Amino acid sequence: MVSWRTFKTSWPRFFQLFSLFLTGTLLMELFAVSWKFWLHKTGWWSLPKSNLWIYNLYYIPQYLLYYIFLYKATGEEKPPKKVFQAICLLTIVGGLCNLLFIQGLQMLDTYTIIIGSLGVIFFCLNYLRLESWQFDQRKPVRDPGLWIVAGALLFHLAALPYFVCINYLSGSNIKLALTLFTIILFLNILMYSMYLIAFLCGRPFPQKPSSRS
Repeated sequence: MVSWRTFKTSWPRFFQLFSLFLTGTLLMELFAVSWKFWLHKTGWWSLPKSNLWIYNLYYIPQYLLYYIFLYKATGEEKPPKKVFQAICLLTIVGGLCNLLFIQGLQMLDTYTIIIGSLGVIFFCLNYLRLESWQFDQRKPVRDPGLWIVAGALLFHLAALPYFVCINYLSGSNIKLALTLFTIILFLNILMYSMYLIAFLCGRPFPQKPSSRS
């Protein structure tokens, strides 16, 4: 809800897109919880209680929206457009293949999460590399883009090894898997808290060409 101020105060469009992304994520989470508790069984249908299929369908558009924001948020020296397109295509093709032929709808699509997390980490590190020269010219703590990038990078760096190992841990040490999931949940809360701080900052600094002259 705080992110909606991006429309009222005319923030750059990529911040408005991220606001819509957060709103869509909230609606998806509400739908997933409703499905698990009562929506899976109504007077018209009776379906499995698992809501993993909802998350699995959301992963591909989620990562694509992350990519678009992180790509647009970078200054003039963006990564080559072909690199951006290649990562998007890899995520779409890999995610669809995993959804349709490998892990499917009814189990957690960890392979899609791994591909998407690698993409987010790449774009976050690229943002920091290209924008770091401006941090001595302005206060980084007042930069909403930096807060979003830091939150996304922190969460995906920590979550990536967890999702790489989760299938093995679920079969060999379920107690450890649940303990690590609690940590991931805490980091998820921390990430969204950093997004909240981002939208409580003032209007973003104008983008400038990344010239070091």
